[in-house]
Formats: sequence, structure tokens, C-alpha cells
Amino acid sequence: MNLSSLTPEQINAMVRLDAEVWFVLYGVLKDKEGKVQPKRKANVVQQRMFAGYRKALAEGKPFKSLGLKPRQVGLSTVVAAITYHHMRNFPKLSGALMADKTGTADMVFEIYRTFFEGDTFPWNQGPTPTFGSPGNLTDKIILPNG
Repeated sequence: MNLSSLTPEQINAMVRLDAEVWFVLYGVLKDKEGKVQPKRKANVVQQRMFAGYRKALAEGKPFKSLGLKPRQVGLSTVVAAITYHHMRNFPKLSGALMADKTGTADMVFEIYRTFFEGDTFPWNQGPTPTFGSPGNLTDKIILPNG
């Protein structure tokens, strides 16, 4: 992805339209020690998921995907990135996170939270989102666009 020939306005428009562009330019992750690391390139599994999401949006269809894969290839990360980007672009949506094992949903939710906390893209959607209920920051995220 070569964005060097684009103006800042064109890049911002692409970030809003394309989850992969947002992920490459603004997505951040935590390493195994919990230190936040900028994520700058999608791997092949992630590129395929972004391409499928992009195609579904272009066709006006829901994005449905089933990932049969080995562990540790970034599938949970790309699912969280697509969900985060989609929820930022389409106000007033509600979503739920489900997982097959205890702890998996918590891990994906933490990836989502890290995306939000590290996101410096100017979405211009109002005040800072809230997490959960007072005293509970682990079960709910409400983004600025509702």
C-alpha cells in the first residue's frame, strides 16, 4: 500500500473507507508483555479478511467469514480491527463479542479496547467513549458515535 502520492485529505478519506488502511496507519497492539506497539503491516491472513470485508461493503452485503487457521496468525486481531472500524463508521450500532472458550472473548475485547485507546485518527465523533458501568471497565464500550 503506497500512500505517499496522496494528500492528507485523501488519506483521511481512505482511512474512513478502508479498515485495512486504518489498521496500517492507526491500529496499535499490545505485545506479550503488555507494551503497546504500533502495528504497521497486515499479514496475509489479515489481508484476506480485509479484502473480504471490503468486497462485502462494496456489494452492500453483510460481511460473514469463517476462519479456519492455525493459532497465532492474527485472526482475532483482524476481526477486532474490522469490528472497531465498522462501529466507528456506522453510528448507533450495537455489537456483542462471543468466543468458544473462557478468556478468548476477554482477549479479543482487550484488543478492541487497545485499538480505541491508541487510535489517534480524527473521527470527529464527539466525546470520549465510556467503558462499562461505573467501576466496571471490562464488559462494555460505548463509542462516541453511540
